Amino acid sequence: MVCAQPYSDYELALVMKLTFSISASGDCVPAKAQQPIVIAPLDYEAAKPPLVSAPSWDSDLLAFKAGTDVVVQGHAYSYGHAKQTVDTELKLADVSRTVRVHGDRRLDWRSGRPLFSAAEPFEMMPLRYDRAYGGCDQNYLARVTDLVTRELIRTQPNLHLDTASDSHYPRNPAGRGFLIELNRDSSEGMLLPNLEFPFDPVTPERLAVGNPGNWMSAPLPAAFDWTSPAWFPRIAYLGLTPEHVVPADGIREVSLGWALPSLMRLKSVFDGAWHPTFQHGASPGLVLRRLQPGTQALLRNMFPGHPERKVQLSSRVPRVEIAITESNKVEAASYLNAVVFQPDLDQVIEVWSARAKVTRHYAQNELDNMTWKIGWN
Repeated sequence: MVCAQPYSDYELALVMKLTFSISASGDCVPAKAQQPIVIAPLDYEAAKPPLVSAPSWDSDLLAFKAGTDVVVQGHAYSYGHAKQTVDTELKLADVSRTVRVHGDRRLDWRSGRPLFSAAEPFEMMPLRYDRAYGGCDQNYLARVTDLVTRELIRTQPNLHLDTASDSHYPRNPAGRGFLIELNRDSSEGMLLPNLEFPFDPVTPERLAVGNPGNWMSAPLPAAFDWTSPAWFPRIAYLGLTPEHVVPADGIREVSLGWALPSLMRLKSVFDGAWHPTFQHGASPGLVLRRLQPGTQALLRNMFPGHPERKVQLSSRVPRVEIAITESNKVEAASYLNAVVFQPDLDQVIEVWSARAKVTRHYAQNELDNMTWKIGWN
């Protein structure tokens, strides 16, 4: 149970998490094993700084979302053909996303020019942000880091000053391929992104941005997974966008409809303001205004044994009554906060919040003493 003032009123929210198995017919049925509520964001594994880990789950307690996060966690498959390139696709409601997946490639230099090596054939490839465009220009970081910062990094490793530098790509510091300066000494043999958007391909000419402030002109990181609260554009909803130069054609996330037009005009959290959209952890463009239960999804090249599979989401909606006290009981409206497809496991996870407006803020000890009843429509 959580309490906050996400908009004009205080609200209570009961967070519920449901794990479903996907049947042979594509229907979602309750699974025997249920996943626990996640309190704080999780990473796939710990990366050694200055590298950054890719998020594996967002906090479920960000309960007051205006829409539904849609996430896919898994792999692209070539189904025994060991292809060099595969297109993965998700279609759900009015959202359609295609991510092009390449086998491993490296940056080669020939006659003084950077070139991509041919992609290696692959049978399965992770669809995570650490395989998308992004990361850190470690050579630039080492060269420009001043002596004071170097000493702080050495003596105060818990500050993680080497994972929040202007040498990291603000959209995806966990990725690969991002450079400030492109030269042979720093980039020859570098692993390149496996994932890209067909409409925004990664090319040798686009790897480097020239100076740290030009990062908005770099390719968009392509994935279906969770993003971090510290990444752009999510962090901009706290008014904390890193130093930047807006490209002549504008901010891509805004022009694509993936971010609010007012994104760069929002007040800073340091001024006591923040925008509720910050709570959404899905990839930009994968937040639906409100996903309806029972909606059918289509996934291509992401299920191990099925090049194309339809998944029918559960039509069940929780019906919740919250007892603030024995004599004060309120009906809570249920909202679908997140849908996470996990094709490798043949399962779907839903995160719900049942919300009720209240007249004041409730402290944690009061929340702990509240009870509730859950039924299903």
